[in-house]
Amino acid sequence: MSLATEAIADFDAFITIYGNTSLTHTRTGTGTATTISRSLALGIKTRFGVDSVPCYQTDSFVTRFASTYLSTAPKLGDTITRNAVVYEVVDVQKLVELSQWRLECTRAYLNSDYSTTCTIKRATVGQTAAGVDNASLSNFATGVACYLYGGFNQHVEDVLDVIGVQDNAILYMATASGVRASDVIVLGGVNYEITKVEKDGRIAQLPECSLRRLQ
Repeated sequence: MSLATEAIADFDAFITIYGNTSLTHTRTGTGTATTISRSLALGIKTRFGVDSVPCYQTDSFVTRFASTYLSTAPKLGDTITRNAVVYEVVDVQKLVELSQWRLECTRAYLNSDYSTTCTIKRATVGQTAAGVDNASLSNFATGVACYLYGGFNQHVEDVLDVIGVQDNAILYMATASGVRASDVIVLGGVNYEITKVEKDGRIAQLPECSLRRLQ
């Protein structure tokens, strides 16, 4: 028996012991979905996504499955759906001797024990009857789960008590929201302008918005 044959036999034994997991792989860019009916998916590990931000957490797991399931190689940014939960592929390894793929999958989320909700407002530009440009704010999204971090592990109530500009405030959002710089966040009755947006559109990381408190 070859090394690869022995390894495949061990893989089947692990599945017998730990249970088979059905997954769905979706290719980024094309949206092509493939059902992986037989895989070894290890237990989920929960960690903090960012140190000192208790609300920001991640779930990760590693899976292995036969390379024959996918006609082309999986890549970073693809997604794996497990038990109706979507994860982003953050590490890809080809186990050549075993004819298997090994993927590490991660999703980021906000712990609801700490999070709150906000409204995102966006400026729309129109014209008056005299032809003068007129900008007004309207709701872009409401009830968006978020967490405001003021740089000292403060809860949102503490941050909102601070008077003045909050240039060091970071707002973490629960989902890819489509926000952009110059949007206005309404949180706890206070308006903040977004000065920078990072990591929007990721599953493995939460969108991060730098804020400036409006007077």
